Amino acid sequence: MGILDFLKKKEKAEKKQSKKVAPVEKKKEASETKDPKPSVKIVGKTNYNWTKDVIKEPVLTEKTHALVAQNIVVFTVDPRANRTEVRQAVERIFNVIVEDVRISRAKSRRRGRTRMPNFKPLRKKAFVKLAPGSKISLFE
Repeated sequence: MGILDFLKKKEKAEKKQSKKVAPVEKKKEASETKDPKPSVKIVGKTNYNWTKDVIKEPVLTEKTHALVAQNIVVFTVDPRANRTEVRQAVERIFNVIVEDVRISRAKSRRRGRTRMPNFKPLRKKAFVKLAPGSKISLFE
């Protein structure tokens, strides 16, 4: 029995070594056939079509119309979006130069007093300050 166990261990060790060598060779082949880096740059952590999905809608209220005089426009944005994504999306969609982006986030709140609570969704607003001379026709 001792010899059989020894042979089985030896076969297992040879299989492990052959398995270890094979993936390394495959990785080399895959890296050789791999295309160069794509020209499209993925922005931030998210992996979605950000130019369409980052900016949801403009916020059109009396307060936001007062901010237009200071060259600040307000949008509701995706809760996962960050400042750089909002900046790049506004610059690409509206062809303007953005100076500053400030973001406010309203937490989801419980509404109703029933046994099964309802929640208002998480909201995120972006206050985008445009460079002097840049204007968005939506807010005029």
